[in-house]
Amino acid sequence: LHEVHELAGSVRDDKQRAVIRLGILSRYLIRIKQEQQVIHSLIAERAGEGARSDQALASVDSALAGQGDLIAAAQDRMQEFKETHCLRSFDRDRCQQLYELTDALDAYAREQPALAARVDAYRRRGG
Repeated sequence: LHEVHELAGSVRDDKQRAVIRLGILSRYLIRIKQEQQVIHSLIAERAGEGARSDQALASVDSALAGQGDLIAAAQDRMQEFKETHCLRSFDRDRCQQLYELTDALDAYAREQPALAARVDAYRRRGG
């Protein structure tokens, strides 16, 4: 996603560049949601087990870190998008889509600490 974002920056037409980057932002959110689902799945899958393997803990930690990295990158991309003022070329529907993406990204960012706490609790139960 990072490379596609950079490539989109070379598009000369402001409107096309904005549309491509808006699509990339939606892909970031899809990836963030996928990582969140992986984390929940790994925790739920092992909820009944007494001991957590090092591999299971590493998988959960990796997914949590991956989600955090994606959230940070998406927030950077969103800020960059807003700073380019390419919204001038957007119609009302595309602006609405941007606001919805912004709201969803903010929600994932707010959920991240609670998810990290759940991972910590999972780790402590693993003994």
